[in-house]
Amino acid sequence: RGLGEEGVDRGELEAREVAAVGGGISPLKVSNAYEAAEDFRYRRLVGTEARSIGALPTCNLLVRRGILEQVGGFDERFVCAASEDFDLCFRIKDVGHTIWFAPECAILHDHPQRLRPIIRRGFIQGREGARLAFKRRGNVNHWRMAPFLHCLENAAVLSFWLFAHLPHVPSRVRWIIAAFDIAFAIGWLSFQNQER
Repeated sequence: RGLGEEGVDRGELEAREVAAVGGGISPLKVSNAYEAAEDFRYRRLVGTEARSIGALPTCNLLVRRGILEQVGGFDERFVCAASEDFDLCFRIKDVGHTIWFAPECAILHDHPQRLRPIIRRGFIQGREGARLAFKRRGNVNHWRMAPFLHCLENAAVLSFWLFAHLPHVPSRVRWIIAAFDIAFAIGWLSFQNQER
């Protein structure tokens, strides 16, 4: 299902002045702990309900051409595929437009199958996330430790919460999510307060 079909009403999107529509992202198959962890992380990030949302990954995002031109497209200062999509979404929202999350407009996405690439991606997303925060807030020094502590806390709390409330989630999945969050925090700290 997609735009103009049963899932998303095109007239409703036009009435809400929606500039971009993004859908769900699912792993090709959830056959191991790595894919299960990625699936859980994504659902934790965006949820499962259709609604107006602040930002979405652009691997499954349609943006009106005029809006994309209005905000200047992607910022090429983001050196890796991480946070450039949220930067684009924030700039779309800054000029007064809406981004709509339509989970039923889903794609299948290939996810890493080993811990090392997941940790590497966590590090890159942390570093580029700091670049985005620096760009949006101006100076990274005053709040540099907060995300690190938050990610460490998040990793511990999430693992405990999963253990306590979702006993069917394997402990290996919890450890993979915790490893990603810690790598994200380290990547955040590695960001230098300078534009590259």
